[in-house]
Amino acid sequence: MLIADDTNVNVAGITYLALSSDNTTAANRDFTLTPGDVLGHELTIVFQSGASTTARLSAAGINKLSAAWTPQQYDTLRLMWDGTYWVELSRADN
Repeated sequence: MLIADDTNVNVAGITYLALSSDNTTAANRDFTLTPGDVLGHELTIVFQSGASTTARLSAAGINKLSAAWTPQQYDTLRLMWDGTYWVELSRADN
């Protein structure tokens, strides 16, 4: 659970990450990801928080996203580590 702003989420060895938040404002729950383990490391993030909470993953730094990801309940984001960046493969708003 994301309970503080600027949380660094360790994704070492993880391919599926269920996230939740305790805040209703995305800017109050920015989070970052650690680098991937190996070239081609894929990560699926599912936001399983309540309907009124959210968070935000920036499209900057080691994230190459089409735009910042500010998920709502059950939204998903798929990423692949290219050795330098997390590259967005897809996202779904549910």
